[in-house]
Amino acid sequence: MASNKQANYIRKERIPVLSAIPSAQLKLSSLPRRPAPAQPSGQNESLLTNHFPCEFKKNLPLYQYDVAIEEIGSRSGEWYEVKGRARCALIMQSIVSNGGFATNVIVWYDEQKCLYSTSQLSSPMLIHSPEGQSRLNIKSFANQWSTDDIQNYITGRATEYPYDAVRILETLLKKSLQDRIQVVNNNCYFLDEVAKPVGGGFYERFGFVQSLNLTSHRITLSIQTKLTTFYPEMSLLDFVHTHIGAKRVPNEYEWKKLNRTLKNCSIVTQQSNWKQVFEIDQFDKRRPGEIKIESGETLIEYFKNKKNIQLTQTNYPCVQVYFPNEYDKPCHLPLEVCRIRAWQVYDKPLSKAQEAQQPRKYIPKPYERHNAIMKMLQKCDYNSRSNRLCREVGFSIDDSQMLRLNARVLTQPQIQTGPNSRANVRIGRIPLDGHLFTPKPLSTLSITYFGNDIERERDLMKKFADTLLQVMNNYHVDVRYRKHTVSPTIDKITEHFHSMNESKCQFVLCVMSGRSEEDLKQLKADIKDCGTIKYGIMTQCVLLSKVAANRSLTGYCENLIRKINFKNSGINTKVNLNQSLKNKKSTTDAYMFFGADVIHPTNVTRQHPSIAVVVGSCDSLCSTTAVRVCQQFPKEGKCSIETIIGMTDMVEQLLDNYRQVNKILPNKVVFYRDENLSLSPLLEVLADVLHRYSKHDPSLEQPLRSILSINNQQNALLNLPCIDTQRGYMCVKTITSFPEILPAIDGVVSLFNSNNGRLLLIADAKEITARRTATVSFLATKLLALNKLKNENAVLTIIGCGVQGRAHLDVFTELFKWNKIYLWSRNMTHAIDLQSVYSSKLNNIELLENLNDNRIQQSDVICTCTASEEALLSLHQVKKGVHINAVGSFRATMRELADDLMLSSDTTVIVDSKESAMKEAGEIIQSKAEILAELGELIENNEFCNDISKDKITIFKSVGMAIEDLAAAIVLYEYLQECREK
Repeated sequence: MASNKQANYIRKERIPVLSAIPSAQLKLSSLPRRPAPAQPSGQNESLLTNHFPCEFKKNLPLYQYDVAIEEIGSRSGEWYEVKGRARCALIMQSIVSNGGFATNVIVWYDEQKCLYSTSQLSSPMLIHSPEGQSRLNIKSFANQWSTDDIQNYITGRATEYPYDAVRILETLLKKSLQDRIQVVNNNCYFLDEVAKPVGGGFYERFGFVQSLNLTSHRITLSIQTKLTTFYPEMSLLDFVHTHIGAKRVPNEYEWKKLNRTLKNCSIVTQQSNWKQVFEIDQFDKRRPGEIKIESGETLIEYFKNKKNIQLTQTNYPCVQVYFPNEYDKPCHLPLEVCRIRAWQVYDKPLSKAQEAQQPRKYIPKPYERHNAIMKMLQKCDYNSRSNRLCREVGFSIDDSQMLRLNARVLTQPQIQTGPNSRANVRIGRIPLDGHLFTPKPLSTLSITYFGNDIERERDLMKKFADTLLQVMNNYHVDVRYRKHTVSPTIDKITEHFHSMNESKCQFVLCVMSGRSEEDLKQLKADIKDCGTIKYGIMTQCVLLSKVAANRSLTGYCENLIRKINFKNSGINTKVNLNQSLKNKKSTTDAYMFFGADVIHPTNVTRQHPSIAVVVGSCDSLCSTTAVRVCQQFPKEGKCSIETIIGMTDMVEQLLDNYRQVNKILPNKVVFYRDENLSLSPLLEVLADVLHRYSKHDPSLEQPLRSILSINNQQNALLNLPCIDTQRGYMCVKTITSFPEILPAIDGVVSLFNSNNGRLLLIADAKEITARRTATVSFLATKLLALNKLKNENAVLTIIGCGVQGRAHLDVFTELFKWNKIYLWSRNMTHAIDLQSVYSSKLNNIELLENLNDNRIQQSDVICTCTASEEALLSLHQVKKGVHINAVGSFRATMRELADDLMLSSDTTVIVDSKESAMKEAGEIIQSKAEILAELGELIENNEFCNDISKDKITIFKSVGMAIEDLAAAIVLYEYLQECREK
């Protein structure tokens, strides 16, 4: 349903399905693919990273037990579970240090409900403290891991990331320092480090964060230093005096400041022997003698009669508090019985006044950061003989120097401020130097003063307006303007914007004047709500106080011009993307660039969520952009996540914005992101459905695909439906195959709920097909060949460098380390391009000029990914023991392997589906080769796989099945659902 306006985009190259959807409400939910790395460029450089190589004992068991720390009630005589983490840690430390475990048993505790050990412990079991008032209840054995889980992953023998083993060892490293550090929100602070006062009663502490990282054949420990602001551990009354700078009752303004500062701060109380924790809500205006409890007593009487505490500071108001997580039950406490709990992070944003009082933050130089990290690691002294936990697990670390990496400093991109003007970037800033690439005229600009003191500020307003208009003239921004004065009340603001709307004013520059920060904040909110949202008028707010304080009013106005021109859809600068887009195959390609990030406050909580941002370009040159921002709240007790939960909706909105601006959707998307969808879930689901398929599981149904030939040529339209009632999904893939056009495959995969028929997901069939086919090939390789290979000698050959060849190179290099990789393609340009794309991260790729090259005989694994109708490989071209994944042909007339290879007595043939292979696999049909088994029969049958001789040639012939598309679609859909739930 393409319109006439899109006719110039019809060409030999495929148009993705996106550009054929006219609706503004996009419903695509497929993940963008990571862009391929560019060719090496720039200047070589050597970098030091904050990583240090380390190692653990091999084959060391790691046991986990579910436990509880319990105390006996002084009145009831019954055992109850201790809740406080600090209290649990003290009791556990007492039990361990007083011989609770045998001397040869090493344990460590995560202060919650898990105990770890390298020894097997009896369970259930109770271990009492020496005084008998507390105990450790080892309830049950939970699970077991090994340090070999880590070794297998980093050497490529395992594909699933060993999260639990890594977590247990990271906990051990912290616990090995427990007598010397305090852990707060996963950050470590040495107890002997002196805290630095920073004003207002607060303190700063220098700490560090550590984490284990797994890379190819290496474990590293990452150390990152951190400067954190804490509340002081002092009486609440003393903090009030310190914060206001005097020993007196604060005034009303000071109480407001204290309310903001201490909101949700935890305190402990004298009457509970400093054990009971409360959270501050706000300061009450009433004093202890004015507040009565249920018994009718005032707080003064209650504390004297019931708690034997004589209150002396009764002229201070009380503080309203809550029990943690019980916010519907407020109570009141006198200030003098409260104490601020130790080790609390102060993570509230500072007000402008507070910022002005703080010393300017110092950004350490690189060598200072290096020295601080090295000092911190050497202070940890993990290699010390006295560190028993580290010695028990054989942990050692090279703390003499940071890990050194080779890198490149890239050439700066060219940034233009005009057709013939190139910007001179200075320290990250782009000075306009009197140029805008495309200045957009303003038909009507209103320069409006919002305040109550125009007579006093009239001269300043005139100077600002004259300077701004002169700068606009210098930058060739044509403008007609008017000046207005408006009282900063909601009625007057509404009246003004209504008038501006009636007169068709295009832009209002709002110059705000107010007495306090709160007044200005409310004024800006009213302006945006009324002007921008209600009437749709472009606005730009300016603080008159900043105008007065600015040393260079011309420079200030130049920055305003950037914002005004950008909001008015003008173009300030353009980035020369010729280098980035050098691989464009058509001048009509429509590019869209995305960037995404998540930023976290010091302590992510329900009050201080993470902020997720997705930015999308509005054209192919990134001259304008649109942005979507959302808050992300962690689950209770969980840490922040890097996943952008609302990415699907945000990307859809940005795509629709691009369509509205350009009248088409992009056919080229470049998406920069930090994370990639793991292959491990896909391997697991594929193994499950293939295994069930081979067992003739009735909950899986899939008819043979329907293939419609087009014009009696190789071109075809294919439909592949299936249903999995056990998992509750059904799927249909509709694709076309045009081998002479790149990409050769195009189409969509649709996933439905099999219980109610609801459409759940529409995904790009090219990505689904390529990824699942390559992953099935790797599954076959893993079962039939990897046990015969050694990483240091393994050789991979890929024949065919189109979409499938690229996908196989992606998957096989992600899941296994190869000593050598050979590429061949009928069109050698494709092979050269593929080698070039991967050259920055793989330096072991070589090209084969023809298939008679003797190097093929070195191959341990060969993947054939072509639509050939003639055999490409014969028996004499391969060595004994080679494993071949033949995935390119899917019709009786197509084949990639010769009869002598298929029929050799040294050859074992495995297929994904016997039924499909007998009707659709040209190699099987033409050679009449015997099929030994289906791939699903090999899963959970290790003896069968191990019985295959090392000298046997194993062939996995795959024609593809709908259940494989179903598996990939399920993994993608459930991944997106998991992101939303997080």
